[in-house]
Parts: sequence; C-alpha cells; structure tokens
Amino acid sequence: MLPLKVHVYRDNAGNDWTNLKQIDVEDVIIIINDLFRNTNSGIQFYITEIDFENNENWRTGIDTQAELFAFFALRRADGELNLHLLDHADIDADGFAITPFIPSTQISNIGAIKWSCFTATQSGDLDYIAKVAAHELGHTLGLLHTHHPGRLLSLASNSDNATISNSCYQEMRDRNHENNFAPFNNEWCRLTNGDLSCEINGDFLCDTEADPNVSSDLVNNGVTSVTDISPCTYFNNSTNADYDADNLGGTWTPPITNIMSYSHTTCQDEFTPMQTGAMWHYIE
Repeated sequence: MLPLKVHVYRDNAGNDWTNLKQIDVEDVIIIINDLFRNTNSGIQFYITEIDFENNENWRTGIDTQAELFAFFALRRADGELNLHLLDHADIDADGFAITPFIPSTQISNIGAIKWSCFTATQSGDLDYIAKVAAHELGHTLGLLHTHHPGRLLSLASNSDNATISNSCYQEMRDRNHENNFAPFNNEWCRLTNGDLSCEINGDFLCDTEADPNVSSDLVNNGVTSVTDISPCTYFNNSTNADYDADNLGGTWTPPITNIMSYSHTTCQDEFTPMQTGAMWHYIE
C-alpha cells in the first residue's frame, strides 16, 4: 500500500461545487485501485489526507510547465505520493506528472518535485478522472508513454515514435528485431549492434507493443468516439504514412488497452508485467 495525499483546490470562496467533494475523491481512488488491482500489479494506494484548499489561482490559473513545477515543489508532502486535483490547467493537458527517472539519464530526478502529479476535474466524469490519474501515477512510479521516443534528446517533448526517421532509434514493431552494425534503411547502428530495438528504444519495455502514438490517430484526426473504432482497435485516420508502418515496413498494432498509451480512456485498463516490474523496481 502506497501513501497518497490528495490535494483538492476550490475557488477562493471555498464553494464545494467548484471541485470534487470528499465522497467523489474517495470514489476516484477506489476506481484507481480497481485498475491497478485488476491488472495484477499488486499496487494499491491509501489516502493519508484529503486536503481542501481555497485558491482559485491553483484551481484554474496554472499556465505554464514552469509554474506547474514551482507548484509541485511548493504544494507537496514528503514521503508520500501527491495527487493534485485542479479544475484545469492551461498547459494543454488533462494531467501531468514528474517521471522520477528515465533509464540512464536521471534527467528529471529532482527531489523537490518528484512524486507529484495533477489531474483536471472539469469533466466531472469520475471514471475519466480516475483513468487520467492512474496514467499520471504510472508516470510518478517510473513509467513512460508507450510512444516515448526513447534515447532521442526529443524525449523532453515526448515526440511520436512513428515520426523518428533514424531506424536505429525507432522502436520497431518486430519484438525480435536487433539493431545491426550493417546498413539497413540507410543507417548504421554502430553503438547498439545486436541490441533489441524494443529494449533500447521507445519506453524500453519489450512487452508493450511499439506505439506510433495512438492519439495521433484516435484524437487528432477525426475519430471522436471509441464507437467509431469498435472495439478499441487501432484505426489510422491520418494521412501520414508514418502511422501505418515502422521504418522497416512492420505494420503498427499499438497497445490500445495500455494505461500508459494515449488511446481512448474507455480502452485503458492494463499494465504489462514489465511495466509492473518497473514500478516495483522504483517503489522498492
């Protein structure tokens, strides 16, 4: 059981209708625990405190990632995970988290802000809020997006795996594909000869299928409802051929049901064994 402090921000007058009520918060955590339990992760969260604070600026006024990092540093309890429930933040996201480590880089292992994430509550849909929060808590426990660009410096901007042109750095669809010290697709993988693409690229986990970036197809290109792609299967509605196949011609079959993907929240309900292992590695 992991300790979790929940911070709920209301308007300056403290009106309870301006954010989730206590019973709603408790229901969200129940849904989160169900998600983690049903996917056999063995991870559960218990609420140490639900802290209600009257602050309109924090409820709706966070406009940049810099402001968010400062907010996380200021508003956190040490020794436990911190879930901040805002109405919304103007950073084009319904949630955001600090990933405490990325293999070999440690670029975001910043003590003042790790173990913190936020989820927007403006939708009022407790299931949606819980799915977003579960995704962000996955980040807080060390998981990356399934479409992460892996070793590329672009990881800070979280660009799509599909659009990586250098085949030494793209996570290939074939789980057994090895980088080679020989030209393929016009690249020579000198430093990673013999390494499995799925172990050194993407999210570094071979049991999460290679993901071009599901959101590019389900959200941004005309698919407005999960029923349009029934039942939760990959549907490329993009004109960009990058989202049809990887650089070697392997057809994308991304992990639609994975909690760390950008697929429709209706579909998200599982972590893989390696994702569970990665979370427990960080927890321990």
